Amino acid sequence: MRRLAKGFSMGLALCLTVLWANPAEANGWNNLKAGVQGIIQFPADPVIHIFTPPEDFIDELPAGRYTAHLLGIFSGTLLAVYRVGMGATDIVLAPFWVFPTMSPEARWNWFDAEYEDL
Repeated sequence: MRRLAKGFSMGLALCLTVLWANPAEANGWNNLKAGVQGIIQFPADPVIHIFTPPEDFIDELPAGRYTAHLLGIFSGTLLAVYRVGMGATDIVLAPFWVFPTMSPEARWNWFDAEYEDL
């Protein structure tokens, strides 16, 4: 029981030190904000890609005017899955401030997260 309490307190101290370290505070909180934002906004991707498909679909596909909306369903769904996966990764890696933001840039930046070009 004593080892468990000691291990828990050391783990908590390590997490607090890593998350609230002065120079890294901004990056840790930024990753957390970007991850939460990505998970909240993922349902919008398939819907938006149906109504406004990417320009490349319209310009480069045969009969792009008609097939772009159909392919928008699939591309939006794949983007939503990617957004949830990277958002969860950002949340998990938020205490380790050395990792950059992995989430794709959000459509609406509600939490003022900053995104880096990787």
